[in-house]
Amino acid sequence: MRLQNKIAIITGAASGIGAEIARRFVQEGAKVVIADLNIEGATQLAGELGEGCMARKHDVSDEASWKALITETLAAHSRLDVLVNCAGIMIPGDIETTSFELFNSIMSVNLGGVFLGCQNAVEAMKTNEEGGAIVNISSTSALRCPTWVTAYGTSKAAVLTLTRAVAVHCATNEYKIRCNAVAPGAALTPMVQNLLDHDPDPETALAAIVSQHPLGRLATPADVANAALYLASDESSYVTGTVIPVDGGAAAA
Repeated sequence: MRLQNKIAIITGAASGIGAEIARRFVQEGAKVVIADLNIEGATQLAGELGEGCMARKHDVSDEASWKALITETLAAHSRLDVLVNCAGIMIPGDIETTSFELFNSIMSVNLGGVFLGCQNAVEAMKTNEEGGAIVNISSTSALRCPTWVTAYGTSKAAVLTLTRAVAVHCATNEYKIRCNAVAPGAALTPMVQNLLDHDPDPETALAAIVSQHPLGRLATPADVANAALYLASDESSYVTGTVIPVDGGAAAA
């Protein structure tokens, strides 16, 4: 098992890609802290995944919430080996229709939450003899941003820069901590489904999204979870500061 006895925190893990990453990690032997604002969903998933998993209500944009989450994880498991920053929000809006208030809200979760996660994880991991791994979930929108999600794409692009900065910082300080990112293409998660549900023509909207991916389908949460597993495991021990697009060729098209 590639994550045998590893202790992992996954944010945004109550549903969608985060939940699938949690399932995959448990299959590979990890003990997972399922962190999400949706504590009901997180608790249900923790019960499904069994002993060794615990659910915690967590607001990624709140510094005190991060301090509490790390403290509770260390109290329960004595260490932290893996952090997956998966929590995020996507609200449509181009440069003309996105209010500054909305822009700040999206940045607070999608970028601020990752910043706080990396900062607290580095502090918790840097004394580990075996180090640790941070995996940030970005988006293909960071590489090729549709105009209708301007704030979202901007936040996810900033996550890539943050990922590189954390990776180099840890390496130059001789911390055994790697930091990488995954950039998924569109996946049929609750977040994307919500956008489709509010479109006047969901079928046409879905077809338009699929057409942007040369492989001719959307990503599945399992596609993304497999990439996160690789970056979290020792199989990627010489990989840091990089991004793996899991997008069916969308960024290259």
